[in-house]
Amino acid sequence: MARRDQWIFSDEEVLHTPSVAAGLSASDELRDRIRGVNWLLRIGVTARVRSDSLYNACLYFHRFYMRKSLQQHDVEQTALTCLFLACKAQDAMKHVTQLAALAVFKHRSDTAKAQGRAMRDKEPMHIKDEPDVVRLQENMLSCEITLLRTLTFDLAVRQPFPLIVDAARSLQLKRFDVVMMHAVLNDSMRSNIALSYPPLVVALVAFTLPSAVADEAYLSGTYRDINWQDQRWLGAFGVDVSADVSDGHDNGDQALQPGKRSRSVSGDGDATANNSKRMKGESGSGHTNVHSSQEVKADYTDRPNDANNNASSHTPTHTHAHHLLMDTRDAIIRFAMIFRYLDRDVRARQQANKGRIAALLSCFPKRHDSVWAEDEILGSF
Repeated sequence: MARRDQWIFSDEEVLHTPSVAAGLSASDELRDRIRGVNWLLRIGVTARVRSDSLYNACLYFHRFYMRKSLQQHDVEQTALTCLFLACKAQDAMKHVTQLAALAVFKHRSDTAKAQGRAMRDKEPMHIKDEPDVVRLQENMLSCEITLLRTLTFDLAVRQPFPLIVDAARSLQLKRFDVVMMHAVLNDSMRSNIALSYPPLVVALVAFTLPSAVADEAYLSGTYRDINWQDQRWLGAFGVDVSADVSDGHDNGDQALQPGKRSRSVSGDGDATANNSKRMKGESGSGHTNVHSSQEVKADYTDRPNDANNNASSHTPTHTHAHHLLMDTRDAIIRFAMIFRYLDRDVRARQQANKGRIAALLSCFPKRHDSVWAEDEILGSF
């Protein structure tokens, strides 16, 4: 029998965390998790932390609070420590003093802005020797020990984004389709779906959800033409769907036929740049554009997909597509739970997209014993 992954938690475990056991409601816990991740991303983006390190840091943060309570461990301090540790683990070191000074500087900047006054210091490192900064970095170093022990020194994380890139190449999608998927992956850091599902399912959520939440004007015709009910698109992720195409989710010739599309995968550079600016929120808005379109361009090139370098090199074949899509449906609805905690403009956009989200969910088989109430969650934001 294969050993269970210690970092994949059941629905029961996700609903009954140490914080909930200590008296925090599930909704308040999700709110505090989002607040911690927003702080982590705000500091990380300002410090120019790599996107893969940001993803790892967010996952460390969520894993930590599956074993410790929010009531006993300060959210912002833990978030900063996760960021520091993730950079160190990937040889992309950011000095603890730099992160501590930046955090103190951001807090002071927020206070000054709220009071309508100007900041005296213009650079975070100008305050690096002040008592508040020294105290915070000492607390971070102490927290790092607790964090490492709680994570059992298991810092390796498999990233979903390479799976998305390979699948997009396989289906010959446009570059800006991948930018949209990357934006969804960014927001997934605020949710806890990576606690319950492997990277493949997280990648499937990021791959499919733009069809329901992104402005269709920014999606290519190739992507919009994908029929999500036809499971053969899963082949781009290395999933063997041969046993599932006759279960009622295959629609024959309506499926996307990648071989009949143009081999070009280059997007409109001006449109990409302009929309990247449109997507990028203010650092305090709770909707930070972590991965820029430039990073996506570095990963998603114009070279044709190579049969020896496609998604199957990253993902297992012979995955039962039916169960995989049930997991994807549950993960999408859990992702949607974060919308009610984001800023007003984001909530308004997603309220308008409820019908599209429901239509996407209907393309995937439903788990009859799912604990996630779709109608209630969709009606909550």
